[in-house]
Amino acid sequence: MPTPNTNPPVHTEFSMPLPGAAPLNLTQLFTLANELVHSEIQGSYLPYVIKNGTPDVDDQDKVWFQLDSQGRPIAIKVFWQGSGPNGAWRRVYNGMLGEIRAYHGAPGYGPAPALFNTNGMGNSGLEYDGWHICNGKDGTPDLSDKFLLGAHMNKTDSKNDYEDGEWVSWIDKKAAKATGGAIDFTSTADNTYQKARPELWSGRWFASGNARSDTGQMFGDPHLISGPGSPPDPNNTENRLIYAGDDGNATPDPVSIINPFIALGWIIFVGY
Repeated sequence: MPTPNTNPPVHTEFSMPLPGAAPLNLTQLFTLANELVHSEIQGSYLPYVIKNGTPDVDDQDKVWFQLDSQGRPIAIKVFWQGSGPNGAWRRVYNGMLGEIRAYHGAPGYGPAPALFNTNGMGNSGLEYDGWHICNGKDGTPDLSDKFLLGAHMNKTDSKNDYEDGEWVSWIDKKAAKATGGAIDFTSTADNTYQKARPELWSGRWFASGNARSDTGQMFGDPHLISGPGSPPDPNNTENRLIYAGDDGNATPDPVSIINPFIALGWIIFVGY
């Protein structure tokens, strides 16, 4: 930490004692001296810097209230010698360790003035110092293309809310999972209802001797040799196919299950 030379001087002096003052021992001497000593700061002493632009080296022992170019306060920073060989001005923590927020904007991915470096860590001294994009690097979770879901937290049953140190959800009712879901849904015979539609065949009947029925019954000779729902017998040319059946679409197009959305970058506070 550099020795400051911009602080105002402190002037200390002893006033002259009364002519009749005559201390008889060392204790009385110091008692008299304490009554006569006087210190005064010569000028204005401020333990902080309020400005736009990096403070001078001599002010690195002070708190920096950082202003933007319009004079608006944007951060409170302290010089930290442990950040690299030359140290850096670091803002007071603006997140709790492990806190996740949504970020909107262009991160830059590079050295300052980009907000985040090539790994996704916020560059030292800038707005997102201490924050990291949730991209799976540097020990962060990879939340790429993911919706965030509230984990199982109410402990009203025997289900766990943690698995190997991670929050989990029981939303699928089968197992504790930290991630899951799908962006496409394909209808298949296994997961959709399809009414069975077998082939339909009919045989031809004709009257037998022009007999009629007084009881409402039909008289005739069937030319249906095959049973119902069966293909025609090759020896029976009188069967007629009424409905050939339908196999459906074995390869339907995927159905999107995503609601209207806006994509934001998730960032996590990891500290300095």
